[in-house]
Amino acid sequence: MSPRPIPAPCAASLRGVRHRRGGGCRRRSRRCGSDAPADRPLWRAQLPVTDLRPAPAHHRGALPWLLLVALLMLVLFITGSSLPVPLDPAAVALGGAVATLFISHHSGLKPVDDLLASIDWATLLYFAAVFVLVGGLERSGALDALATQLAQRVGENVLTSSLWLLLVSAALSALIPNIPLVAALTPLLLEACGRSGLMAAGGIPLPAALPLFEALMLGVVIGGSATVIGSSSNLVAAGVARQHGSRLGFRTWLSYGLPTVGLQLAVAWLWCWLSSR
Repeated sequence: MSPRPIPAPCAASLRGVRHRRGGGCRRRSRRCGSDAPADRPLWRAQLPVTDLRPAPAHHRGALPWLLLVALLMLVLFITGSSLPVPLDPAAVALGGAVATLFISHHSGLKPVDDLLASIDWATLLYFAAVFVLVGGLERSGALDALATQLAQRVGENVLTSSLWLLLVSAALSALIPNIPLVAALTPLLLEACGRSGLMAAGGIPLPAALPLFEALMLGVVIGGSATVIGSSSNLVAAGVARQHGSRLGFRTWLSYGLPTVGLQLAVAWLWCWLSSR
């Protein structure tokens, strides 16, 4: 049986919908008609869409320049380190941001003050603090100790260590954004492979070490969906929602993210087991 659509009067009071632990939703406002159900699963809710026409484009002259900047940044992200004067990704990103601000201001698309005011500075400061935290762990020797433990497990059994790495990386990714986490764990995994004899000449891992890198990749990607702070996209989405008057709380995100991550980890565990055979 197909679900009944939400009546039109309820569309204006969507902000009054509050999530409950059971997965349903309850109205705060009583302006809706009596025929609307008071408790409806969120997954089955049908929201009315009245107009899908795109807004008219303004300042068309700035679009080719902005696309050119984006394309140039993409090329430099890939080839910047191999140039005669190496360019780090951070330098490329800052250069692209400056060029975008200049084009937007010069073309009249949007003043620089308005652009800077619309940036989610709280999210950027959070990322900066996380990178500082990871750097502190590296300087303190905590990551070296983790690499030693990982090397011991890798030397015992690749299958066991890949499953262990899958769970540990997923748990860490739920608490730390996956970008700095991968940047910190990848050198540790390479060092562990070198200590365990899974590294060929030239610092290239052997094919036998592939399940370990697959486990790391799957763990950080899947685990980052469990919490709102586990992924950069989660934080950006929460920041945009906050700017528009809605808040995605930690508990609300966790109530949907944790069951989903559990199912995905079960499938990833099976994949790691099959790839290690």
